[in-house]
Parts: sequence; C-alpha cells; structure tokens
Amino acid sequence: MKKLTLFFAASVLLFNSLAAPMVTVAASTSFDEIAEETIASNKEETEEEADQKAEEETDQKAEEETDQKAEEETDQKAEEEAEQKAQEEADQKAKEEVEQKAKEEAEQKAQEEAEQKAQEEADQKAKEEAEQKAKEEAEQKAKEEADKQAADQKAKEEADKQAADQKAKEEADKQAADQKAKEEADKQAADQKAKEEADKQVAEQKAKEEADKKAKEEANKQAAEQKAKEEADKKAKEEANKQVAEQKAKEEADKKAKEEANKQVAEQKAKEEADKKAKEEAAKQAAEQKAKEEAAKQAAEQKAKEEAAKQAADQKVKEETARLEKEKQLAEQQARNEIIRQEATNKASTTNLWQPKDGIISVLPNKTSQEFIDAIGPLAAEVAEEYGIYASVMIAQASLESAYGNSALATAPNYNLFGIKGSYEGRTANFQTLEDSGNGSMYSISAGFRKYPSYKESLEDYAKLLKNGVGGNSKFYAGTWKENTDSYKDATKFLTGRYATDTSYNKKLNGIIEAYNLTMYDNGANFKTTKNRYYIVKPHDTLNKIAKKEKVSVKQIMSLNKKIKNPNLIYPKDKLLIEKGRKITKRGKLTSTNDVIIKAREYLGVPYVWGGTTPLGFDCSGIVQYVYRDLGINLPRVTTQQEFAGPVVDFDDMEIGDLLFWGARGQTHHVAFYSGNGQMIMAPEPGDVVKEVPMSSYMPDFAVHIEKNLKKVSVGKDDK
Repeated sequence: MKKLTLFFAASVLLFNSLAAPMVTVAASTSFDEIAEETIASNKEETEEEADQKAEEETDQKAEEETDQKAEEETDQKAEEEAEQKAQEEADQKAKEEVEQKAKEEAEQKAQEEAEQKAQEEADQKAKEEAEQKAKEEAEQKAKEEADKQAADQKAKEEADKQAADQKAKEEADKQAADQKAKEEADKQAADQKAKEEADKQVAEQKAKEEADKKAKEEANKQAAEQKAKEEADKKAKEEANKQVAEQKAKEEADKKAKEEANKQVAEQKAKEEADKKAKEEAAKQAAEQKAKEEAAKQAAEQKAKEEAAKQAADQKVKEETARLEKEKQLAEQQARNEIIRQEATNKASTTNLWQPKDGIISVLPNKTSQEFIDAIGPLAAEVAEEYGIYASVMIAQASLESAYGNSALATAPNYNLFGIKGSYEGRTANFQTLEDSGNGSMYSISAGFRKYPSYKESLEDYAKLLKNGVGGNSKFYAGTWKENTDSYKDATKFLTGRYATDTSYNKKLNGIIEAYNLTMYDNGANFKTTKNRYYIVKPHDTLNKIAKKEKVSVKQIMSLNKKIKNPNLIYPKDKLLIEKGRKITKRGKLTSTNDVIIKAREYLGVPYVWGGTTPLGFDCSGIVQYVYRDLGINLPRVTTQQEFAGPVVDFDDMEIGDLLFWGARGQTHHVAFYSGNGQMIMAPEPGDVVKEVPMSSYMPDFAVHIEKNLKKVSVGKDDK
C-alpha cells in the first residue's frame, strides 16, 4: 500500500510540471507583454529546460524508482495475490468441506427422516394390520360362536344318539363281561396252576438251598470237630508236657532231696573234719613258731631278689644307652658318607666341621647348615618352650645327628632328625645298622626307624623322649630340663655319656650353638602369643554370612567348632572360635633372611583368599608383600612387579627368604618364599591354606634374590 501511494504522488508532480507553460501562454494579451513574456518565457524556458532537464532526470529517477517500486509492488502484489489465491483456495476448500459436511449432514438427515418415515409407515402398517387382525379375530370369534351353537345342537343330537348307543353298548358290554368273566375264571384257574407250579419250583429251590446250607453246616461242623480235635490234641500234648514237667520237677525234687541228704552227710563229715581240725590245731600252734622263722628267712631271700632285679634294670638301662650310642654312631657315619657322596657328585669341596684347638671344638658355618637351622629353628623354639627344654640344644643335636638334615634318614619323606628307632603312627623307614654280638664284634642288620610327616613331628617326638625318659625311668634325661639347669651348657654336659658315649659330645654341641647363635631360640622374649578370636552368633546369622564377615572359610569354622554338626543349624548367642591364638615373632626390623621365614611361618594355615593381603586371608603375592613390609621392606603388590625386586639367581645360589616364581619373566602368575633345605612357603590356590611344601612338589621356573637393606623397590626390568 505504501508503494502505491508514492507512485501516485510522483505522477501528480509530473503532470503539474508539464501543464504549467501552456497555462502561461494562454494568459498573454499584448506584444510587449508578449515580448517580455517571450523573454521571460525564454528565460523561463531556459530555466524551464533546466528545470525540465532536472525534472526529467528527476522524473527518470522517479520513473526508475517508480519502476522499481512498481516491480516491487508487482512482486508484492503477486505475493499477495498468491497469498490471496492460497487463502481463497483454502477458503474454497473449507467451503467445499463445509458443503461436503453439510451435504453429508443433509444426507444423514434425509436418511434419518427416511428411516423415521419408514418407521412411521411400518407403525401405521402394523397398526392397520393389528386392526385388521382384530377385525378378523372378531369375525372369527363370531363364526366360532355360531359354530359352537351349531356344535352344541349337534352335540345334543350326538348325545342322544350316544345314549342310545350307550344302552346298546352296555348290553353288549354285559355280554362281553360275562364272556370275559368266564375267560377270567379260566385264566385264574390256569394262573393258579402256574402258581402252584412256581411254588413247587420255589419249594424245590428252597429245599436245595436248605440242603446246601445243611451241607455247609455239616462241613463247618466237621471243620469245628477237626479244630476241636486239634485243640484236644494240643491240650493232650500240653498235658503230656505238663506231666513231663511234673516228672522233671519230681526228679528235681528227688535230686534236691538227695542233695539235702548228701549235705547232711557232708555236714556230718565237716563236723568230723572240724573235730579232726581241732585236734590238729594244737599241732599247728606248735608249728607256728617254726613257720615264723621260715617267713623271716623268705623275706630275706625276697629282699635279695629285689636287689638283684634292680641291678639287672640298671644294667638294662646301661645296655640300652650303649645300644643307642652305637645306633647314633652308625647314623653319624651314614650321614657323613651321604654328605661325602653328595659333595663328590656336586664337585664341591667339603667343609671341615671339627677343628680341635686348645681342647675346644669350633665349627665353621656354611650355607647348607645355615639353611637347615633356619628351617627348623622356629619350630624347635615352639616345641622346646612347650616341654621346658633348650631349643638351642635340640637344634644342635638335630644338626649333629642328621648332618644338618642331609642324611638319608633325615630327608624327605622320613624327616627323622635324631635316629630314633621304631615306628611313628604305623610308619617305619628301614636302614642298615650295626649291632654288638655281645663279645665286642659288630654286625650289620636292617632296622626300622621312625618315619615322620615333617620336621615338626620329629622335634616333638624327641622332646617327649627327653621329658618321659627310657626304660621306665621318666627322669632319665631330667638333667636337660631348664628347671634343673642354669644354662644350655649344663644340658649338653648331662647328655655326654648318657645320650652319647662320645666324650666330646657336649663340646660339639656347644660349638654348633655358639657358631650359629642358637641361644636366640631360647629367648622367649622374641615371641608373643595372640589370643583366640571368637564370634557371638546373632539372629538371622548363617555360617556363610559369618565366614564372609570374618574373612575365613565355613570349613575352617566347622573344624574349630566340633559342636557344629549341621552347617545349616546354629543358634543365636553361640560362641564360635574363629581363629586360634598362636605364637608369633614380635614386629621389628629385618636382621637376617631367617626373620622372613620365621615371620612367614606365623601364617601357616591361614586360608587362601583371592586378592587377600591380611592375616584373615592371603593370596600368593599378598603374603609376600605383607611379610616383607612387616619387616621394614616395601615390595610391590603383584607377581609381575615383585619379580623385578631383585636379581635373578640360580637355584643353587638361593638364600633363605628369596622369592620363587612360576611363568615366563614379565608374565609370572605365582610366587613363594624359599624356606631352605629344598622347602618353600606359599599360598597355593582357592580352597587351600598357607603351607610349607617341598619345591619338588611344584617346581618353580626361576628365583629372585631380595636384598636385606632394600627399603623401596623401583619396578623395572632387570638386565642380568
């Protein structure tokens, strides 16, 4: 609309400028005026031309603008027309839809009206039909009434006819009745005859049934008679038995009477014997003095006999001691031979164990002996403290008697450290030994030695020997007990000449104790005892819940609580033992590789728990990290990092506490402690516990040495 207004204004302006000169000429009346007007007109024309030109330019510009505006207006108009057309089409469509809807509504209405009309027509037709029907029914009723009257008349006539017929019929019926009565009489006669025949048959059937019943009763009677006969036979038999019993009772009575008579005879005889005894009493009293003298003589002989028995027992103990000494000498020789054989095989130089100097035996330590001592030291400390003896002496004896665990008798599977003969829980190991023939000559025989499951049982068995003695003498080794001595040297001196005939036995033991500082195992201050750990059952607890909460296994709980018979049946307020107290070394700085194994052995029996890093449950690398950390050394958490905590070493060069690994370098999957003497400590697998086992049971792939002064390990590959 704005564009259209501007176009209209420009058109008016252009029209006024073109019309102005023409108006001026038309108004002139004189020449001068015309001249002036002409000049003025020319001037004006010039001005007008300029104006005209300007106007033309303006007009041109206006025209262009107008054209532009017109074009825009055209576009606008076209757009508006399009919009209008669209609107119109929409309106048209809406109109068509309205019309269509109106048409449909009209059609609907027409249909409804048609249906209404049809309904009305139907109603009208029904009404007419009803009226027609009513009319027809009325006509029918009237017709029926007329028919009824006609029928009544006809019925009356029929009744009269029937009455006549009835009379005739009654006459006929009477005749028929007479005939029927005759026939009925005949029939009754026949029926009577049939009934009599039937009664006869019934009577015969009844007679038959009576006969059957009588036969059955006869049979029952016979059965009853048979039973009565059997009862009579039984009664007769019982009567016979009764008579036999009475006869027997009579015989017993006769026997008793006879015995009574015999008793009277015996009493008479006894009386006679008493009389005789009374007569002999005087003679006996006369002999009593002589008997007393004889008793005194026998007492003297008994005393002499007991003295001889005591001397024989002492001789037996002496002979047993000598025999044990001979067995130990043979074991020592066998151990030495075994060491020589092993060292020759390994092409290693032997170590001089004994070097007499100024009457004192000194010992040169070596790696093999140190490993053996590290292996049995903590076990010996526990056993010795329990039995009140010196652990240092026990370790020294085990080292000497078994050649530091290298003798065939001391190695797996025998574990006999002290050369004790016999059997242990039915297990025996047979070896050649020397025996004395009685005249000083020796001969070799095969003897059975006790075979133990491990070093621990061997140490315990030997401790019991020292406490219980031999030959019935429980105090045979009492001189080795702590309560009877001031130091370990008193114990070793007591053993010399008693446990061993070797006069240097105590010097050898003392030398081993001093060389390896074994008195550290006699000091109870190095150990502490943990308390038993308990759990009180709460309502709704189960063993699975308790085991999960306490980080133990159901199997462990049941093994510690024998009263639990059914794992699904526990009671609130029950006190369950979860973990037994145990003796452990006190926490402290690592002073030797032996401390690693002492600490690791504290956790023997702890259940394997995947990812476990505490004494409630360990996995293989968890216990390694925990033990070393407790002793002041920080190791990484997992095996693939722990394997780079030190240099790889050969199995022959391992030290106690070094780590054993399974798997390729950089891809290891298991780790264990080397505990010495071919043994290792590890947490094996789920369902198992921390245990010490031979390396040969599960051979590792390589070993890593851990430095004792290590504080923090940097993880990285090792260039060996």
